[in-house]
Amino acid sequence: MLKAGWALEGRNGVVTVSNGVSADHLRALSKRIFAVDLAPIDELYADTVFKVRDLGIALSDRRAIKVLKLVAASAVLSGRTAASEAICG
Repeated sequence: MLKAGWALEGRNGVVTVSNGVSADHLRALSKRIFAVDLAPIDELYADTVFKVRDLGIALSDRRAIKVLKLVAASAVLSGRTAASEAICG
């Protein structure tokens, strides 16, 4: 993925790496993360963010959203349409 992303940045075109994953495929996957149902982890995630901040660890709202995107990406890559507490707990 890193090789494809690096090559795409440099060439602005469709790149296929040796495992057959194209930049277009990665773009399609990234769009699917916004269709993931995050409701199953809403309460757990909000509590986790609160606890992290309570420990004095700086976690901006922007970074908290980026982590949610990672949780959604995990669901997509696992073939699920909803987030799972297993990834958050």
